[in-house]
Amino acid sequence: MKTFEILLQGEHIPDIQLIEVSSGKQVKDLLAVAAGCRKEAVEGEFFVFHEDDAEPLGIDDMLPESENGQPMPLHVHRCRSVVAMVAFNGVGKGHEFRPGMTIAAVKKWAAVTEFGMRPAD
Repeated sequence: MKTFEILLQGEHIPDIQLIEVSSGKQVKDLLAVAAGCRKEAVEGEFFVFHEDDAEPLGIDDMLPESENGQPMPLHVHRCRSVVAMVAFNGVGKGHEFRPGMTIAAVKKWAAVTEFGMRPAD
């Protein structure tokens, strides 16, 4: 059976976990694996986000496989969104992001969209 790798990050998972899964697995299968990676038991409904996606994957969806052979970055979290606050030159801006958004995406939003900087800045 074909396998692929996932870079798993999430709430109460202390380090990024590289896990190997079989093709044809569903999101609910990954949630079971994620529960075993947590440093402590946590109650609540968890969502799986592909990195930089705005919406979580459905519980019965098939796990996405990378098209370039690289490990698929997935984030497991109870929150559907987080608020990032950024301050620059005495001005603060806040915006709601999904847990799978990268710091690079947040920085780009703050610098380019909110503070009018050029991407090179």
